Amino acid sequence: MTPIVTVLLYLGPSLVSGNPALSGALSKPTIQMVPSNVVTSGNPVTIFCEGPLHAKEYRFYKEGTEDYWMPTTLLETEKKAGVYISSVQWNNAGRYCCSYKNLTNRSEQKSDIMELVVTGVHQGRVTLLAIPRTAVTSGEHVTLQCFSQVAYDRFILVKEDEKFSMAGPARNTYRGRFQAMFTVGPVTPNQRWRFTCYGHYSSNSQLWSVPSNHLELLVSVTLQKPSIWAHPGSVMTLGSPVTIWCEGSQETQEYVLYREGSQESWYRKVEKDNNKANFTIPSVSQLNAGQYHCYSYSSFGSSELSDTLELVVTGVYKKPTLMALENPVVNLGTSVTVLCSSTERFNWFVLTKNDQKIFQSFHLQSTYTGMYEASFKVGPITSGQRWRFSCFGYGTSNPQVWSEASDPLELLVSGVYHDKPTLSALPSPVMTSGGNVTLRCVSSKRYDGFLVTGKDLKFSMSQKAQFIHTGQFQSLFPEIPVASRKSGPFTCYGYNTSTPQVWSVASNPLQIHVSGSAENITASQNMSNPNTAPETQDHHTVENLIRMGMAGLVLLVLGILVFKACLSWTT
Repeated sequence: MTPIVTVLLYLGPSLVSGNPALSGALSKPTIQMVPSNVVTSGNPVTIFCEGPLHAKEYRFYKEGTEDYWMPTTLLETEKKAGVYISSVQWNNAGRYCCSYKNLTNRSEQKSDIMELVVTGVHQGRVTLLAIPRTAVTSGEHVTLQCFSQVAYDRFILVKEDEKFSMAGPARNTYRGRFQAMFTVGPVTPNQRWRFTCYGHYSSNSQLWSVPSNHLELLVSVTLQKPSIWAHPGSVMTLGSPVTIWCEGSQETQEYVLYREGSQESWYRKVEKDNNKANFTIPSVSQLNAGQYHCYSYSSFGSSELSDTLELVVTGVYKKPTLMALENPVVNLGTSVTVLCSSTERFNWFVLTKNDQKIFQSFHLQSTYTGMYEASFKVGPITSGQRWRFSCFGYGTSNPQVWSEASDPLELLVSGVYHDKPTLSALPSPVMTSGGNVTLRCVSSKRYDGFLVTGKDLKFSMSQKAQFIHTGQFQSLFPEIPVASRKSGPFTCYGYNTSTPQVWSVASNPLQIHVSGSAENITASQNMSNPNTAPETQDHHTVENLIRMGMAGLVLLVLGILVFKACLSWTT
């Protein structure tokens, strides 16, 4: 982009005869750069030159060039001229001065030299650290370390956007990085100690690197350490809004929030009698994930750092799978192993219970399936809480950037209520192929509902319990298809609606058979419904008589055929 240069002249009141300044020596003009003489590449800057009332013909010079700029626009308000650069570029950096002439002797008087520094020209990252810490006590001296992997010749330390130190020579350390050390202090609580550093090459001291991270020394006083939290929570789905709150003492005038590793901080001034501030992120992205701290300022100084708030962003990667290695219906007091797995190359898996992080495990790669997985043992299982889990995966390089949540897994606690229900099949546990069966679950204890499960919970159905004339409570589960020679085993449980995840002890298992199968009804059915035992024995007796009759008929027919064959041969 080509910068636009505009020259402004501010001309004061009209000169009158007899002004003593016209006959005396010329006073030196003053040069100034607004907003600062350290400007980020692409930003605007105005160079002002201020002289006496009788000043005429302002000129601006840049060292190393023969050309100068003359004012072209006149504003009759003040006694200074300005040069406006709309977009500072690397070639605008340099050493500037200005001059003016008066109306009589036409002699010229120049100002002092002022440097215009352009930052962001070199993209090599610079880091600023406090040794040993940023929290200090009043009167201390602190060493600041500015370093980079780029071979800069010099480093500059800047305090509150004003040049604070002479350029420190860089030296190459054994770690292959270039650094300079600066000592500041003694620090006092009545001012802020906020620093940034830059790197540059000695061949052009006005072209600086991108700025380092901002570093602020906290001069501790008696201010209460602020508390920090996120609403609605610190684990947020990608794209959702979140607000970070910081709350301290009543004397607080300003809060500062920063994220570890970020070069930016957020500031909030607070109104009188308000001791907290909020920082809202309308739509979180993975760039917002990280560890946050806040601290506060008052006229007495700064507070300590708050505790760390870890803001996690989920939904960045594909969701893993979570399953129970055993049956998810768990007996009271036992422990369960759950497995989190994914085809994504995650370094870590996190298991959450009721949306709270409880376990973190390094992945184990399965040699048989090629999946990345980790197992977690939970328990012993109790009835006083829900056991609802999800798991996430993430990489070591971004520990606060997680995958989408797995589908939830809820462990169901059985054995809490000791009254065992009874499960039976209507009209019979032996069905014709392709037919349907009705299951009946009944108990003398009052349950709000009953639930029937099939093998490995691949089938489950719940029904509200009804009171029947026998003084018992029952549920009917009609039209359950029987598609194979053997279906089940089925089990039923009783539960109450106030705690639907807490169940009774299981009924005896029930197996459904298809007629024509050589398999007998299992003894478990006889245990589940002992009243059906005589019916079952009669049913088998009829079947055996039919088979014996059919065998006798076949033998009779074969005998007749043999007799006829012998008679024909004799003839």
